[in-house]
Amino acid sequence: MKKNYLYLFKNIGLLTLSNFGSKILVFLLVPLYTSVLTTADYGTYDLFYTSIALLLPILTLNVSEGVLRFALDKDQDESIIYSIGLKVTGIGFLVLVAACLLNTVFNVYPLLNEYAFYFILLYLTTALYQLLTSFIRGIDKVAVLSVASVLNTVAILVFNILFLVVIKGSLIGYFWANILGALLPSVYLIYKIHRYQIRPTRRQNKGLEREIIAYSHPLILNSLGWWLNNAADRYIVIAFCGVAANGVYSVGYKIPSILNIFANIFNQAWVLSSVKSFDKKEDTVFFEKIYSNYNMMLVVLCSVLIAISKLLATFLYSNAFYEAWIYVPFLLIANVFGAISGFAGGIFSAAKDSKIYSVSTLIGAGANIVFNLILVYSIGVIGAAISTMVSYFIVWVIRLYTMKKYISFEIALLRDCLAYLILVVQSVALMVIGRDSLMYLSQCVAIVLLLLLFRRELTDLKTSLFAMFHRKSST
Repeated sequence: MKKNYLYLFKNIGLLTLSNFGSKILVFLLVPLYTSVLTTADYGTYDLFYTSIALLLPILTLNVSEGVLRFALDKDQDESIIYSIGLKVTGIGFLVLVAACLLNTVFNVYPLLNEYAFYFILLYLTTALYQLLTSFIRGIDKVAVLSVASVLNTVAILVFNILFLVVIKGSLIGYFWANILGALLPSVYLIYKIHRYQIRPTRRQNKGLEREIIAYSHPLILNSLGWWLNNAADRYIVIAFCGVAANGVYSVGYKIPSILNIFANIFNQAWVLSSVKSFDKKEDTVFFEKIYSNYNMMLVVLCSVLIAISKLLATFLYSNAFYEAWIYVPFLLIANVFGAISGFAGGIFSAAKDSKIYSVSTLIGAGANIVFNLILVYSIGVIGAAISTMVSYFIVWVIRLYTMKKYISFEIALLRDCLAYLILVVQSVALMVIGRDSLMYLSQCVAIVLLLLLFRRELTDLKTSLFAMFHRKSST
């Protein structure tokens, strides 16, 4: 079992290097975006980027997920898997170009005509980078991914400063910064993949191609479900409250992105560990301990971020965007449920059961749309954040139940639900308590209560860390 922990922690370390720089940079650049871009500009870009997130799984058949999973099987031909991924991604790109050309003729979406060139390029670089990073993880070259992420981070920083501050390119400059930010690391990854003697090939394996697509295409519904959970609220906010309100609401997602960084790093490493450990029945304790400690860290980090969210908003958001802080607590809690749902997703990936993903996600997405229509209409933009939290909770409940089909381990369900309730009460207290002294006191009480609830996990974690450092110091 020790090997399982070492493999997981090694990949978490490498993926932290891989993800932390670029993800935290997005967070740190929020003051630049909110000072240079208008709320309408930010809302417009967010609409295009959100649309790409919708189109990617549809046009690529989610092939990057299949490429990752099948590349993990060491008996497969890596060049053929790589070629299948490029082929499907290329076909999807051509379909998008054709659709944009048709739109110029019939002018169905005038806004798309205005930004079609940038939209197409942003889609292409995003799709290519997604495919390449999935493949490089699948062939277990996580260290290479770390270097690519550093390039991505540097490129995003340099091009944002160049296009938004020096050239003052406004919205167009923002497009170019993100296009080039994905293109440079993609070129590096292609170079490294070729250095491993993996190149596009005309050799075909129709059986393998059918297997990859059969695994990938059910995940389209899963991706669409997550897209609806993440994006349907934005379209409904635009419909009821306008593009500028969506710009403010979209900025509200930036503080929760801190929690999302942690979750993405863990879940990427967890998929690799799940595949290695899944068939070993004696590793049930491994799954149980990882779930328990991961859940504890998510909840405590979420609580701390809720407590300081108004303070962070003061530094990060310009005056026009400051009110976005009110959406942050509920979006943070939504991210907790999304992250622990991802834990179950690692187990489903190991079992190569991609269909089970989709049912939970689509049910959550349906609930999200219904709650959004009711709450945004009734109470405004805050209703979108609440709806997102509720829908993610529904996904977690369904996945927790279905996960037991593959692996059974004990979960302190009542304790965990009490912890989630404390997060909700903490969020409400942040909004309704007027006096700062009482408000911050309530936040500290919530954090202390959560630390008491998770004292067993904290003790285990402290013991494990002490043992690890003790071994290092004695060698």
